[in-house]
Amino acid sequence: MPDRLLTAKEVASPEYLNIPVSTLHYWSHIGEGPPVILIGSRLRYRESELMRWIEAQRKNRAPAR
Repeated sequence: MPDRLLTAKEVASPEYLNIPVSTLHYWSHIGEGPPVILIGSRLRYRESELMRWIEAQRKNRAPAR
């Protein structure tokens, strides 16, 4: 089964990152954030790659004191 492609609005939603869509656009512009696919001028995110990116962020985070 192919990966689901998510819109920037879906990725920015509380279900995933809970951030402004503009942050995703900025991250894409500077080459940061989750891996992105450009379809025309639209940003799309593979759900499996997004989940791997989120997990990597958790692992790279410094432990709380």
